[in-house]
Amino acid sequence: MPQRGSFFKNPIVTAAEADRIQALAEQRVPGKTMPRYPAADGQVKLAAAWLVEQSGFSKGYSLGQ
Repeated sequence: MPQRGSFFKNPIVTAAEADRIQALAEQRVPGKTMPRYPAADGQVKLAAAWLVEQSGFSKGYSLGQ
């Protein structure tokens, strides 16, 4: 069976929303800094893969075939 991959589109959110997500992330994974990058118009780009991993889905996770 061929190996399948996936990709995520990094979300772009307002600075306030990024701060809210950061606060939630700190509750779930204390001591880990959420990656965030400047985006256009004062918005913030978040790392989708980091968010997914911190949600409990590690690299290589699969369900069924």
